[in-house]
Amino acid sequence: PDLSVAPQRALDILVAEDHAINRSYLAAVLERLGHHPRFAENGHEAVAEAERQAPDLLLMDLQMPGMDGLAATRALRRRAGPLGRIKVIGLSAGAQNASREQALAAGMDDFLAKPFGWEDLRQMLRRHTDAAAPAPAPPLAGPADPGEPAPAALAAMQELLQLLGAATYGPLLREFLDEAGSSQPPLEQALQGGDAAALGAQAHHYKGAAYLLGLRELADLAGRLEADAEALAQRGSAEALRELRRLRADSAALAERLGLLTP
Repeated sequence: PDLSVAPQRALDILVAEDHAINRSYLAAVLERLGHHPRFAENGHEAVAEAERQAPDLLLMDLQMPGMDGLAATRALRRRAGPLGRIKVIGLSAGAQNASREQALAAGMDDFLAKPFGWEDLRQMLRRHTDAAAPAPAPPLAGPADPGEPAPAALAAMQELLQLLGAATYGPLLREFLDEAGSSQPPLEQALQGGDAAALGAQAHHYKGAAYLLGLRELADLAGRLEADAEALAQRGSAEALRELRRLRADSAALAERLGLLTP
């Protein structure tokens, strides 16, 4: 899919998201959709940025440090005038039904469950604004088929490669898959630390970013780690750590074969 044809109206979209890779992904997708994203890393920043300049729409992650997305939305709804009526779309990789109920109860206008694709996001924006969807255009060129890797993983990576282009998608993958990067060490430390709360939080963040980047097997594993955090903290997690490292290596090998890990 190519999103280079601009919508009828470019939107000013404020995104409240505490995960750096998720922010980079959303920046790339929203810009490809023809909109103008700006970012906040927690609820306090989101409220302050909306007060400074009210956006057309606010994408609000539910789980953020300090003031979370639910509290930030309630704070905005108490404001007078247009600020209190900003369209707010909740985002979460938590349990979909419970998260949707929480989002709507806090005053959000709608809810989009992670993982979501670019088309899910585009349709959500259409439902809540008058910005028409761009017409389809020829896809970006991608690399040749690398051979016989896992079909689902390959398809997900190729779709994102066509959507974002190698110059954007490659650095995101490198940052996420780097053994010393921003995502892997905190989750490994949580697995080894025996703290269920820390493991659940790190697995939740890892899951959301992995899904957005098309790394479905890693995301599925992170989801299991999040769900089993209490048991893993009690019985030990050496096997889970080995599985995490194996899947990371498999994902990195596939990305390398697609030419996405070369700076």
